[in-house]
Amino acid sequence: MAPETDNPGNLSEAPNTDVFRHLRVVAKRKWSTLAISTATLAAVVAYGATRPKVYEAQVSVIIDPQAPKVLSGMTDVVELGAAGSLANSTYYYNTQFRIIQSRSLSERVVERFNLHTDPRMLGPSAQKLDDRAKIARAAGMLRAAIRVVPVKDSRIVSIGIRDKDPVFAAQLANQLSEVYTEQNVRDRVDVTQGATRWVAEQLDSARKALRDTETALYKFRLEHNILSTSLEDKQNILTTQLQEYSSALTDARKKRIDVETRRGAMTGMLTTESVENNVGTDSDSLPLVELRKEYLEAKRKLVELSQRYGDKHPEVAATTARIERYKRDLDRQAAGILTFMDVQSHGLGNAEKRYNSELSKLTAEAMQLNKLEVDYKRLVREAHDATEVYNTLIKRFNESGLQAQNEANNIRILDTALAPGRPVEPNLQLVVAFGIALSLLLGLGYAFGFEMMDRTILTQEDVESTLGVPFLGFVPSIRGLDNDKPSPASELFIVKNANSTAAESCRVVRTNILFSSPDRPLKTFVVTSSNPVEGKTMTSINVGIVMAQGGHRTLIIDTDMRRPRVHKIVAVGNDRGISNLILGNAKLEDLVVATDLPNLFVLPCGPLPPNPSELLQSDRFKQVVQMLSEKYDRLIFDSPPLLAVTDAAILSRVVDGTLLVARSGKTHRDALARAKRHLDAVRTTIVGVILNDVDLDRSRSFGYYKYYNYKYYSANETRDGATAG
Repeated sequence: MAPETDNPGNLSEAPNTDVFRHLRVVAKRKWSTLAISTATLAAVVAYGATRPKVYEAQVSVIIDPQAPKVLSGMTDVVELGAAGSLANSTYYYNTQFRIIQSRSLSERVVERFNLHTDPRMLGPSAQKLDDRAKIARAAGMLRAAIRVVPVKDSRIVSIGIRDKDPVFAAQLANQLSEVYTEQNVRDRVDVTQGATRWVAEQLDSARKALRDTETALYKFRLEHNILSTSLEDKQNILTTQLQEYSSALTDARKKRIDVETRRGAMTGMLTTESVENNVGTDSDSLPLVELRKEYLEAKRKLVELSQRYGDKHPEVAATTARIERYKRDLDRQAAGILTFMDVQSHGLGNAEKRYNSELSKLTAEAMQLNKLEVDYKRLVREAHDATEVYNTLIKRFNESGLQAQNEANNIRILDTALAPGRPVEPNLQLVVAFGIALSLLLGLGYAFGFEMMDRTILTQEDVESTLGVPFLGFVPSIRGLDNDKPSPASELFIVKNANSTAAESCRVVRTNILFSSPDRPLKTFVVTSSNPVEGKTMTSINVGIVMAQGGHRTLIIDTDMRRPRVHKIVAVGNDRGISNLILGNAKLEDLVVATDLPNLFVLPCGPLPPNPSELLQSDRFKQVVQMLSEKYDRLIFDSPPLLAVTDAAILSRVVDGTLLVARSGKTHRDALARAKRHLDAVRTTIVGVILNDVDLDRSRSFGYYKYYNYKYYSANETRDGATAG
């Protein structure tokens, strides 16, 4: 007997990387992927090879940021080029690229060279159109053929024209560049001439406005008598007069007050006998003051003489006479001085009135002049502004007239276009590269797209990711057999081919089952699947065979009481079986069939009962299982599919564990997951999953196992026999 393999449940872990997983996806559909890729590449290459040849003629044009400064010191109406920052240059060049590809430029080229009448441009189908429609269509075709490519780190721009005729392409490129360079200057000249015409119109208006303002200013000066002198000078003269008259009025008022003050003082002096009461020390009053002192001194002396000599004394009489003379002289002089002061005061008062009157007249004149100043300054300002506008316009008119004649250009042709010798389309190298990329994309897209849509169980990773239960191993496909319809030819396959991959795979499954529960060996287990035709019956028989080969008394029990198949595969009768044993109308010894393989026994289903589920749920069935487990080392129950009926779920509650069988490439993940949920619902023990009908020639997950098995035994395995199905 072949040795058993340790830890065979991880056979696919070695190549289980993302790279290998992707390679497995491609290898699984390699022929369809290759066919799609080849057909795509052939179609792309054929399409590229049959396309008409297209040639591109190129003109090199230099675009300077600044035009030559012929008229320095003048501000251009339209400045050719870009002045200032790098951003302005970027905007300028991008604008020029758009102008080259513009509809207006193409239409100018078409009209200039009559391309709308050239059959190479439009073809015979456009002859029925009018001229405007022909020009528009020809311009559109020319625009579609234009290619603008700036040369890196230079001011050179390559303008290309594509056409099927290389000579015609070169002709169009030269015509386009010629019109483009001429248009650059012509646009500047047209705009400048338009600006000159506008300036001329404005100049006429400015000349009339200047003449009107100057006339209004002259009339104003004539009307207000300010022709000889300016208004400012007249204001200065008036201001000086106002200051002089104001000073004279102040002086006259001061003098009048002084005279009146002295007259009052003199009047007081004449009415008082006090010696100290003086009127002042001015020249006019000084004799009067002296006379008054003598008069008062004589009166004082008279008093003394009267007291001393009496009134009759001659000195008294003489003094009295002197006093009277002093009094007459004093009155006469006082009267003359007072009269003079009155005349002086009256004269000063009259002068004061005249000064005041003159000041009023001058003030009124100044107020009137100030009112005139507002209008005068407005007229002067209008005349000045009109002069400034006129001077600016006349200067700009002269400059724009010169600029309209300036044809300096910042765009010039460096190299004219020549007829190209090689086509730019189709680019076979690019076509082939694109075809290869597209073929790979479609081929791989097909492979991975179908892989994403493929919901069947294929690998150990699929089992573990879907269910999260142990993977017990796989059973390979056996060539030469109908895997969907197992036959008795598979009965002795692993017996007669002990060194085959199928036999070794079954031994791996046996080992994993035995080691799945080392503390409590599995004596009884049910083998089921999610749906029919997934290989549970053949898996039960093959596992039973390797169990028997391992020295265990093994009994395979067919508990599929709806569609029993074990008896067909092992070629025994089915007139009596487990159903009779449960019902108690037959003995065990009469029902169990011994096979040619030592330690392997089979208990067929027997007559089909009308109520299989109730029969399997009965206490009698549990007693039968207990009785059989005492007589045999291993009991293997072949059951119906889980999703079809409840028999397998009922059986799983009676046995030690359940084996789930999935068929590679057939069993869907969702179906297997639902089957597991059915078992979880009844709280049974799921030992693991066995992947059945694995194609080792196509599977990269398990194919290497076949290779190592072959190297280990150094012999060719037999391909004929029954399928594991």
